Order: sequence, then structure tokens, then C-alpha cells
Amino acid sequence: KPPHFTSIIPQIQEIATLEIESFEQPVESVDKGNGFRLNLAFTIDPAEREAFEKYAKPLVEGSVKEEQCTGYDYFFSITKAGEGLLFEDWPSQEALDFHMQTPHFLENYPEHIKAMYKSSNVDRIYK
Repeated sequence: KPPHFTSIIPQIQEIATLEIESFEQPVESVDKGNGFRLNLAFTIDPAEREAFEKYAKPLVEGSVKEEQCTGYDYFFSITKAGEGLLFEDWPSQEALDFHMQTPHFLENYPEHIKAMYKSSNVDRIYK
């Protein structure tokens, strides 16, 4: 069985200065002024993957067009059906707040994508 991706965090911390803060949703944290990445680990029912993609695609497409967005994508595990990761890169809390009020976010995330999560956890990694 391959190691879980979080097993490499100690090696990453040895070669890079990172401050990692874990918390439950909703995302509430202090912006340090240098930007940050949100890593959202989630689990959905594998039978809902097609429905997830239906809402995730317009969310990602709209998000990467935002002027302040410097990265936005999601991936599913090959070995663990229904487990995925969503990555978002933002220069400031204000940029994230703006994003969470956009039509592509409001129309896809709260009532559709988030509703499919069986579990989720967010890490904010400051740059």
C-alpha cells in the first residue's frame, strides 16, 4: 500500500520554511500578507463523482479566470475511490473573500459540491 501524501510533510518541512495551520470549515484564519495555499482533502461517495465533476468544472474554470487567483485545481485518488484534493492559491484573505462571493463559487460550491462531502479537512499553508 503506498504511503499517504501527508507522510512527506516532515521531509517538506526540513527543506522549506512552512507554517501550517489546520482547522475545520469554514475557513477562518489570519492573512500573513504573503499569500497562501488552501489544501482541501475531501471524501465523496464514489457514485457521486460524475455529479461532483459537473459542478467542479465550472467552479475551477471560473476561478482560474479571477485576476487574484494564482492556482485552483482538484484531483482524485487513483487508489482510494472518492478521496480527492482541492488546491487553491490566493495572495490575500481579501482575494479569497471575493472569490467566495462570485457567481461560479455560489452556484456550484455551497449547495452542490460541499453537500457531497462525506468528510473534509482544510489546511492553510502560508507562503
